[in-house]
Amino acid sequence: MAIDKDAVEQHAEASALRVLIQTVAVLVFEQCGMSPVRVRALGQSLSVEMSDIEIPGASRTDLDMIREANAWAFVAAFSSVAEAMRSDENKAASA
Repeated sequence: MAIDKDAVEQHAEASALRVLIQTVAVLVFEQCGMSPVRVRALGQSLSVEMSDIEIPGASRTDLDMIREANAWAFVAAFSSVAEAMRSDENKAASA
């Protein structure tokens, strides 16, 4: 089975964009004084909102799968950002 070059390139681009966005998110949330706990809570809150997403023409099965994938992606992204944030102890040590 051959690997689709376009799919590989799209995946690589998406991965690079994810890293960039998460890096910027860490900086923004830290500048705003948000704690990792609040960042995770924000991800959970946005995840819950994904249960309301509607996609015209999608079957119920597809819609449920899309909602679940989006909800998981929000939780995972915000958890990754929270993990990358400096803890209060690390902030004090670098000050």
